[in-house]
Amino acid sequence: RLTRSRADLSNLKRRSEQELQEFGKFANQLFATDVLRVVDSLDRALQAIPENIRGFTWIDGLLVFRAQIDSLLKSQGVEEVKAMGEKFDPRYHEAVAQDGESGSDGVVQEVFQAGYTMHDRLLRPALVKVGSAEAEEEEEAFLRICLAAAANAVPPARRAAPICATTWS
Repeated sequence: RLTRSRADLSNLKRRSEQELQEFGKFANQLFATDVLRVVDSLDRALQAIPENIRGFTWIDGLLVFRAQIDSLLKSQGVEEVKAMGEKFDPRYHEAVAQDGESGSDGVVQEVFQAGYTMHDRLLRPALVKVGSAEAEEEEEAFLRICLAAAANAVPPARRAAPICATTWS
C-alpha cells in the first residue's frame, strides 16, 4: 500500500512537471495570434507597394522589419504552414475556393492567408484555393440530373435525384 502511494505521488509530480512545461511552451500562443494579424496587415501593405518605389530605403526598412518579425516568431516556435503547390491537407489548410479548370486535383493553387503552427500545434489554418477536376464533373452530373428531371416533369416527392430549382404546375 505504501509502495502504491509512492508511485502515485511520483506520477503526480511527473504529470505536473509535464503540464508546467506544456504551459510554458504555449504561454505566448494568444500573443502570437495577435502578432500574426499585424503581420498579415504588413504583408498586404508590402504587396501593394508600386514597383517604381520599391528601391527606396524606407521600403527596404519595412522589409527588414518584416524579416525581424519572422525571426522573433521563429524564436518562439511559430512557423508558417507550407501550402502553395502542396497537396491539400485539412489539418493545416482551409479551402475557401475551388478551381475546376486547373486540372491539379487536390493541390493548393493560391494562398489567401498564410497559416501558422506553434511547436507543431496549429495556430490557424492557411486559407487556400484548391484545384479540383472533380468539382466540374460533379456540377455537370448534377445539371444533367436536373435537366432530365425537368424534361420528365416528375414531381419532387417521387424523384430520387437531388432536388432542382424548377417550378411544378
